[in-house]
Amino acid sequence: MTIQKLAEECGVSASTVSRALNGDPDVKDAVREKIVAAAVRSDYCKPDRKHKKKKSGKRYIAVIACPFETVCEQRKIK
Repeated sequence: MTIQKLAEECGVSASTVSRALNGDPDVKDAVREKIVAAAVRSDYCKPDRKHKKKKSGKRYIAVIACPFETVCEQRKIK
């Protein structure tokens, strides 16, 4: 069971499910109870974030290349 499927089952957004399960006081008690009951019925477990590596995104390395002759010509000009 994913948080998205749990949200669909409860008729709320995934962020509301997340906030309810994390104890956000802005979530109404009735909504929280509905979400918690659905989570218990479906054996939903929150992902263990402590051991999950965060994606750092793509990293790029720029390589600037020019022909060898150009480098030699630049040295001759100096």
